[in-house]
Amino acid sequence: MIGPPTVGLRRFGVPPGGPFDTESSRLANALVGNPPWAPVIELALFGAELRVESGGWIAAVGGGHEVTNKDGELPIDRRWQVHPGQELSFRPSTMGLRLYLGTPGGWVRPFEATGANFAEGVALAEAPWSLDSASLRYVPDDIPGGRHTATVGAQLDRVGVRLTPTEPVSRPGASQSVPSIFGRIQATPAGEFLIHGPDGPTIGGYGTIGTVIGADLDKVGQLRPGQSVSFEPVGLEEARAMTADQGARIERLEGLIRLRALGPR
Repeated sequence: MIGPPTVGLRRFGVPPGGPFDTESSRLANALVGNPPWAPVIELALFGAELRVESGGWIAAVGGGHEVTNKDGELPIDRRWQVHPGQELSFRPSTMGLRLYLGTPGGWVRPFEATGANFAEGVALAEAPWSLDSASLRYVPDDIPGGRHTATVGAQLDRVGVRLTPTEPVSRPGASQSVPSIFGRIQATPAGEFLIHGPDGPTIGGYGTIGTVIGADLDKVGQLRPGQSVSFEPVGLEEARAMTADQGARIERLEGLIRLRALGPR
């Protein structure tokens, strides 16, 4: 179960944590009437089997899994009403990597809808990410920054994602460990890229090429092994504007979902 990211503890060696794909997590919560940072279940790489103990609602947003019950496949990026004794099967798929499950109360309160009058059949208009968006914008350490292409490797988790560049990139390492953040791109001595994730290190000694902009961090959480990724440099002010626009867009989507999904309170 994934809760909200922590703030202000990095100087003590504590990474932020929180969802790797913030947009999918927040939209899953919006579909069931939760606040944005209510706890969610994050599924990645492996499948799962869930048995419903009490009736209620579940929202599933993101990718990486096909969901079935005894009646067949259940659609992603929407919510379903579930009943006691129902079994849900989550199997890895080839679209994206991480799926987020939300339920009223955020998995820490009773399973019921807590006063919401849910409409049937509400779904997102479109997935928050797509496989043809494997392009990451980053703020380079050097100006001007270079354009790079790389392939996602098999080593990826919440600590980081390792990629092999089409053309090896060499960067001198630091004489001592230096601070790092979520989205920092290291160039390892072996010629690989390593993008730090939400549970990644707070310091590191490898050389770096730059940092993935905040607006594209959700894409990093949905990268799959074998996927081709391009890295496009952008300026710092442009990155800030893009990230602010992304945050505003998610807030608009949350508002629209609540208007469509939740009846009168």
